[in-house]
Amino acid sequence: MLSQPAPSTTTEIHDDATPTDRVGQLALTPLETSAVAVRRAGADSISDEEQIAFEESDMHDLKGSLAGLQPDPRVHLPSQHVLEVLGVMDMPSFLIGRLHPSLGIWKSVRSLRSGSSDQFLGEIEVVTGMPRSLLDVFAEVADQRDKNQQAEDLFWSWRGCVGTFDQCHLWDSWRYAGILDSRRRLRCRYIAASPTMSSSSSGEDHGVNNEAVLCRLIASLDALVRKMDTAGELEPMFLNKGLVFPYTLASLEVPLLRANPLWKSTLTRFRSSFFYNDDIAIVDETVLELLEKAWEADTEFFDIDQAAREKGVELGIF
Repeated sequence: MLSQPAPSTTTEIHDDATPTDRVGQLALTPLETSAVAVRRAGADSISDEEQIAFEESDMHDLKGSLAGLQPDPRVHLPSQHVLEVLGVMDMPSFLIGRLHPSLGIWKSVRSLRSGSSDQFLGEIEVVTGMPRSLLDVFAEVADQRDKNQQAEDLFWSWRGCVGTFDQCHLWDSWRYAGILDSRRRLRCRYIAASPTMSSSSSGEDHGVNNEAVLCRLIASLDALVRKMDTAGELEPMFLNKGLVFPYTLASLEVPLLRANPLWKSTLTRFRSSFFYNDDIAIVDETVLELLEKAWEADTEFFDIDQAAREKGVELGIF
């Protein structure tokens, strides 16, 4: 199990904040950006060597080519790993209440990869516990938000990766959560454009309805709960870091959860088994507060990002 409480993933946004105070701004200094990465990802995810290398890098042009950074991430793998951490943080799906657009860091980092770096870093990104190929899908989907069906097809066509049974269940939950997230963002955009719009006119046109996708997501989470109940831990243990994202997206499907009480019960068991096991909280309380607000709103159009912005926070959910 986790030996230390997870670091807070909440970033307060103040009206009088300067550009260098705001997460996601290009003006973050190397040290500030590194501190955010360590706080969000967890101290165990980044070694001392990676931290030092990252703080010494010139991080002021994250929007451009990363090949000019020093140490060169193409050959300095610790720098490449920490840039991957930033790339995950930069993806819209994993930050609630985001104020600034994505910089596309993940795709820039992945363009630097080589056979040697893939061999050294492996298939799995250790902060999220996800295959890098699945994170590639999330990054690509972020660039295709206006082409919803094409973006969703990327999730359905993901070929998967070999891992433990627990890993496979978690990876599937992320894939289904990604599909629901893509649809949720589309609904929120449509409702913002036309407040009187109903779900039947929200522009969604999918081969698999939300209920079927959510059913698969809940089934994956249920398998993890059952493993936790019998074995007391997941294999490998670092999978705990990847539990918040699928739980959050499943919890936002309130009308479907009300129509299927057993699914809601599974989420309650999931929360009890993982988020407060051994008195260690791995999810920010503000995320749970926003999900409770979504439950009370009882609508598929609840905009959790706007709710977070109204509270003045940005929240990582990975």
